[in-house]
Amino acid sequence: MQSHGKTKRTYRTLFDVIDAWECFGECEGVISFGKEDVQNVSFAQLHRRVLQVARGLQDRYEDRSHAMLLANARPEWILVCAAALRGGLVPVPVDVQSSDENLRHIVQDSQPQVIFTTSDQRDRLDELELTGACDMVLLDVDAVQLDRAQQRL
Repeated sequence: MQSHGKTKRTYRTLFDVIDAWECFGECEGVISFGKEDVQNVSFAQLHRRVLQVARGLQDRYEDRSHAMLLANARPEWILVCAAALRGGLVPVPVDVQSSDENLRHIVQDSQPQVIFTTSDQRDRLDELELTGACDMVLLDVDAVQLDRAQQRL
């Protein structure tokens, strides 16, 4: 298919979309406006990080394991959601504004093997006694450590 001299791509699955990110190279893929700075992540960087995290998830969890995402909108949310999909996990996105009752039901029903969340939401999960036997990844802490490690490479 042609459109204005460029080939139009057809994406049949989310895998196709994620894999296509590499083709967009250094174009800005995610722009995050913080209180004091602006963070730009290119499509190529995002794609590399997704594949790295996906490999780690594949090594640690069985196919179709549930990965809960409980965090406000942030660049890391996009990364871990795409990595979970690419790694064969089932993302379980949960709105941080969910009531305690709904959150309890979702955790008990989905039985996530890993929860990607933030420090404040982890405290909420702890108060509700929902952190049981699953792994916990703190996006607001672990992402900073991951970025530092990648900068040293």
